[in-house]
Amino acid sequence: MITSGHGVNQFTTPKPNLGASYELSYLLGVLKGDACIYETRHKKHYEHIIQLAVIDKEFAEYFVEVLEKIFCRRVSIINYRDDRDRLFYKVIIRSKEFYEWYKSKTAEELYKIAEPFSNAFIKGIFDSEGNLCYFKTKYRDKIYLSPVVRLCSSDKNLIEVVQKWSNTYYNILGK
Repeated sequence: MITSGHGVNQFTTPKPNLGASYELSYLLGVLKGDACIYETRHKKHYEHIIQLAVIDKEFAEYFVEVLEKIFCRRVSIINYRDDRDRLFYKVIIRSKEFYEWYKSKTAEELYKIAEPFSNAFIKGIFDSEGNLCYFKTKYRDKIYLSPVVRLCSSDKNLIEVVQKWSNTYYNILGK
């Protein structure tokens, strides 16, 4: 978007959509998982960055779609290899307004914002920190595979919120 200020054209970044939405709830879930948000000094100014680096290309592509809807601008994926030659997909977007909004909220306030779209928040968490595995059980000489979805996080409060919402809204019991 180009605007005119004192006869000079300048670039203005569109404001992010911070109203309750599926996309915002998903982003908040991913930020509780694999993504990070931080401020860094670059030359004489600060940059406010949201970043995700993962090996799952589909996850990175979906994250880009979500960011583009929230921030109303194009977002790219950067491919790179780590020191063990594994391929990673990195997504970076800059937004001072989102950074300040996010950092001004407590964890409880962020959960409250995400709750109307709890399915999106839980999807963001599980895309980041969850996995699907199968447990083998043997009964009367037959082997059965039982699918189990697991969530690993050091944030006990986050796990409790996901358990509560999964039980309350989706009748899924967790241990």
